[in-house]
Amino acid sequence: RMIRPAYFEDPDYVPLVLRSYELWRALEKQSGQALLRITGLLSVGEENSTIISGTQRAAAQHGLALEKWSRGEVCERYPSLRLFEDEIALFEPDGGVLDPERAVSAHLKAAEASGGQLRFNTVVKSWEAGDGAVTLTLDDGSNVSATTLILSLGPWFKEALGELGVSLRVQRNVQVWFIPATNAYQCPRFPPFLLDRAGLPAPLYGFPDFGDGVKVAFHGFGDLTTADELNRDVDAARDIEPVARATDAWMPGAAAIFREAKPCMYSLTPDGNFV
Repeated sequence: RMIRPAYFEDPDYVPLVLRSYELWRALEKQSGQALLRITGLLSVGEENSTIISGTQRAAAQHGLALEKWSRGEVCERYPSLRLFEDEIALFEPDGGVLDPERAVSAHLKAAEASGGQLRFNTVVKSWEAGDGAVTLTLDDGSNVSATTLILSLGPWFKEALGELGVSLRVQRNVQVWFIPATNAYQCPRFPPFLLDRAGLPAPLYGFPDFGDGVKVAFHGFGDLTTADELNRDVDAARDIEPVARATDAWMPGAAAIFREAKPCMYSLTPDGNFV
């Protein structure tokens, strides 16, 4: 997963991101695992594009390190890339990549160390509050009582939030992995990136080759669905070829061989911000 201090969506997120850096490092120390890798982050687009303008606004408001490169300067550093004539680049030296599987594992171990009980393959059928406690009924017939209940359900929250007047769109997004035909996109010689390019259905983002190919996807692009109805089958013409074409036009040779693709779900509020 990508992490970037100059959050283009809104400068108000920047303090949260900076705090998260501190917490990731604390979790690394506690778990003894490397979770956050600082690689730098490359953002490319026209000067007035959403990502470029938003990134510069967030960096300026919070005094973040940010380098602005011309098209020629980008090509000097990364000769294989293909930029349009009116595109520029921003480089965040503090941007990086998180290992999600290790991060989840580290959080679970930290929870256990603090006395947490972990239950997997168990469905919460219902919950009820009363008398200063919340009681959960599980699908195995057992009950759990607690003074505080936190629900982190992602796309499975759609129905419950709808009852509270908060509409939630669940969007199917496909992540694609390719084996490059060149070593130009290997880490650390190439960083993760955001490409806000006219003509694309959505911004393209991706990660360098850490040894298992490059990962690329369109950000916030896909059919609306529900968690229970997500189409997990990947179609080459619909899901893979558009990503491959966009990738090849931007970083030739990166999408040489298709490796795998997986659909995931974006849970989106009406304005895209958290409730």
